[in-house]
Amino acid sequence: MPDATEAHLIAVYRDKIRSFLETNGQDLTAGDQAVAVLESALGQRSRLSVGFVGESQVGKSSLINALLGRSALPAGGVGPLTASATRVRFATDPTLSVRYHAKKQLQQLAFAIETHLLRRGKSYSEKTAPPDDVQPDAVPPDPAEITGDDQGATEARAEATRKMSYMLSQAKRLLADSAAGAPESRDLTDELALEGLRAVLGFKLRCDASQLERYQPRIAQLKAKLGTEEVLRQSALGTPKAFDRELRLRAAGWLSPLVAAFDVGLDSELLRELDLVDLPGIGVVGDPAALEAQRFVTQDGGSLVLVMRNAGMTEELARLLERTGAIRRYLFGGRDGRAPIYVLIAVTHLDDVAREQYSAAVEEAGDDEPPSPDEIFGKRASEMAAKVREQIAIALSSSPSLNDLPADQRNRREAVVKQLCNEMIVECVAAPDFAALTYRSAVAVPGFLRTAEATGIPAFRRHLERLAAEVAATRTAAVTLAHTALRRLVDDHLAAVEQLYAEGGGQAQAAWDSFRADLEKSLHQLRPQMAAFQGEALAMLRGEVPRRIELLCANAEKVALTRLSRLRGYGKTLHYQSLNAALLRSGVWERKGIDYPDSLTSALVDTIATDWEPQIVEALRATLRDVANRSLVLVEKLCDEARKYDSKIVSDAQIDAQKRLLVQQSQTAVAWTRERLEELREAVQKQLYDTVLRPIDRACKEAVEKEANRHAGAKDRILEAFQEGGAKAVAKGAEKAKELLTERYKVLLAELNRGFLKEHHDPVQAAFEALTSETLARARRSDAQKRKRVLDGVADARNLLAELENEVEGRRHS
Repeated sequence: MPDATEAHLIAVYRDKIRSFLETNGQDLTAGDQAVAVLESALGQRSRLSVGFVGESQVGKSSLINALLGRSALPAGGVGPLTASATRVRFATDPTLSVRYHAKKQLQQLAFAIETHLLRRGKSYSEKTAPPDDVQPDAVPPDPAEITGDDQGATEARAEATRKMSYMLSQAKRLLADSAAGAPESRDLTDELALEGLRAVLGFKLRCDASQLERYQPRIAQLKAKLGTEEVLRQSALGTPKAFDRELRLRAAGWLSPLVAAFDVGLDSELLRELDLVDLPGIGVVGDPAALEAQRFVTQDGGSLVLVMRNAGMTEELARLLERTGAIRRYLFGGRDGRAPIYVLIAVTHLDDVAREQYSAAVEEAGDDEPPSPDEIFGKRASEMAAKVREQIAIALSSSPSLNDLPADQRNRREAVVKQLCNEMIVECVAAPDFAALTYRSAVAVPGFLRTAEATGIPAFRRHLERLAAEVAATRTAAVTLAHTALRRLVDDHLAAVEQLYAEGGGQAQAAWDSFRADLEKSLHQLRPQMAAFQGEALAMLRGEVPRRIELLCANAEKVALTRLSRLRGYGKTLHYQSLNAALLRSGVWERKGIDYPDSLTSALVDTIATDWEPQIVEALRATLRDVANRSLVLVEKLCDEARKYDSKIVSDAQIDAQKRLLVQQSQTAVAWTRERLEELREAVQKQLYDTVLRPIDRACKEAVEKEANRHAGAKDRILEAFQEGGAKAVAKGAEKAKELLTERYKVLLAELNRGFLKEHHDPVQAAFEALTSETLARARRSDAQKRKRVLDGVADARNLLAELENEVEGRRHS
């Protein structure tokens, strides 16, 4: 295990060394903090998690297959009913892990289909019961009830029809498809498809049982899968073909609508360093892709790959970068000089354009040799990469969300956009051509390009491998730094104990009393200097930082209210049906860019993120460093005075040990505080969305109950409901952000008060006590037996640490 040495060090410190040091007068608050920093470093991800997102059918699965060098994922992705993500990870034995939907999800689909049929006069005496908490958008609106002749009404009708058609197709897909021996789906009526779902759910049939007889084998299989999990391994299935067949069945076959979660383990060199996550395509029904991508970016995403066609969709990509939280990650900043998230753009279908240009070049060349397809594609790819980078920069810089920000925050946001675009990797890829040239060369039709390198796939793979190496190296560096800090701190504590009990230092009690009295005079002279900077530092930590947090949240509330006003203005330009669709979905109708909860949450969190680093993090770290540096200066002055009074009592080694401890304690406190600030900002991101959603959801439901969305003036009443709910949401969100930040900062400050600030709030007094304490006096007066016992304990601890050092060396050489 690569982290075994660090785990062993922590165990040795906690179980053996800590009690020994504490018994011998050492304050181990900094040691405990150093352990926490090391544990946090060990918790950092050592592997890069790469998420792929883009429009449906844009070529994400083909790109992932090309990067893996095998047909691992069927085109079209997985989980078409709920648009789930597929994680591809390393496994020596190819493995497929699947979790199927429970009864609730299938019952919701049946309820939606029955509602649709009832609208068309196809009723039953016994109705299909809805699940207990049916989702607001489970049943599409009736297209016949959507009035109006403008574009908005036309789009709303088309969307409702498309969604219902999709649901029916998925129901029929579950019961019948083109698989060998399966009934044809074209023979399955809508009514019979509903009865088939009811049979799977265990409900009483309302049709003649003979009508479902031919579907009974499939119904039985679905019943058996409902709400279950399974793991399939290639070794158990026998052959790679058998494994691929089972994978395809669940990824794109008749079982796919029932799949809730889907992970694939493959024996691929690329996957030894990173995980690939195929996120659902933008544009699937209900458009949950952005939410899925947002979860990926927020929770574990190290890299986001946006896949786009050569025609471009840069405005949509720019909006997706904002919606997923990638911009927010940049605003909050990275760690240890590393980008907070790596963004890559993969442009597909450029070979279509290059193919046309090649045909024209052949005609133009006549009898001369035309440019090679690789050359034409390469030139076009270079032009496209520059164009995409520029267009995304323009789209991000002209985002309406920037209009909500005050000038200073807008400037910082624009600087972040510039940084992201500069670091963004853009690569044009031709995955089908790469497949034809490599792993599918025996069966595929020859592609346009002549060499694998020209397809851009090898270059894209090298980008990912480099980023994965950076992630691993960053974690290794963090672990090494934290490991070294803990070791040095323990070494310095052991050295301090050793100096306490060093031979030849015994002094009479009178000598100790005289030394203490003399040194106390110097202490009184240094205290005014100490008081001056102590008051300044504590004012910053206990007064200024909380004030800044309060101001941060107040500014965020102002920005969010500005955003709310802009949303209302935008709403006035939309058709009633679009607004009503958003009202029925708690303020969300993605097809028209309406998302009150996310827009207002983003306004709050992004504003906090913009000022978080300069206003809070840097201020805190600078204050701690300043406290530590000034403390050290005063301690050195006191130590100089101590030498003047009695150099025999206070050896240079003892003074140096105390100073080294002071330096190590300050460095540990700064590192530990940084980790706590990381946790604090993550808590804000995770908890704020639900706080904002609730008032909006409540306002929408109340408006529907009062039928505010019906009859004349409904559009204005819907906008008023959004405004009312949004204003309450902003107030609650700002209050929650302030509460979270303030409470967690108080905990942080309390922990600092128990440790670092306790040591540094009165540094000369602490140094005075260290140099004249009874512990030191007792150590100097101790008999040979006691001295030997303590020094043997120091030696034993050092031997344990030496064994650990040998482990590190052995691991390094292996």
